[in-house]
Amino acid sequence: MELTYEQLYGFDAVGYLHLPGILDRAALEQCHRASDIVTTAAELTAEHPVLEACLRRLFGGGADAIHRQSPVPENLNLDPTLGLGKWRLDTPPRLAVASDACRGSSGAGRFLHDGGGSGHLDARRVRYASESGVILAQGVTAMWALEGHPRAAEDGTSLTIIPASHKSCFPAPAAVLSGERSVRTAVRLLMGAGDLLLLATPTLWRYSDAEQRLLLSDYTPASVFPSGGCGSPPPLPLPRLPFAAC
Repeated sequence: MELTYEQLYGFDAVGYLHLPGILDRAALEQCHRASDIVTTAAELTAEHPVLEACLRRLFGGGADAIHRQSPVPENLNLDPTLGLGKWRLDTPPRLAVASDACRGSSGAGRFLHDGGGSGHLDARRVRYASESGVILAQGVTAMWALEGHPRAAEDGTSLTIIPASHKSCFPAPAAVLSGERSVRTAVRLLMGAGDLLLLATPTLWRYSDAEQRLLLSDYTPASVFPSGGCGSPPPLPLPRLPFAAC
């Protein structure tokens, strides 16, 4: 799968990309039969070709293909200095946890994204920018719908997103982060079983109903400092010193 120029433009403009029906029925049934749905779903999605193609593109790869599709010469992701297409899993896969708050990483309790305006360290670590036609994403969250929402026909979905919040340079109002208030630009997104949603990680969203199981994974370019920190380097071997003969 190749992302089109229009899809990249949309991701840059609103902070997310919705791809319907990426997981087939056999994969979904395998998840539902498993005793550990998180582990099984993580294994099925970890190296999914659609996910890998999207991450490669959003983290700077595939410039030639984009150039062929684009109507403009200075296009997205053409900077050869960005470390093209190299990324890591930044947080373990997990199920979203229902919360009224706008959580950038639901269930992990790591932080509330606020566009970086408050100077929060982790908001800066995974910040998003686009400059001179080049996407500079430092965090992408993959969200897989392992089932459709049971009341989708009645009230749409349990997922609410604030579009373009990934580009905000102002701290979000505390009442918005806590879920006490919303903003008029917020949208409710309908996700069906097998859908893949890719978000620029700083995008504000909330998941308010645990009746639909959503699997989350956060990714960053390999050049970005990992959320868990870098482990201590292995100890250096002691030098072997010659012994004087007795």
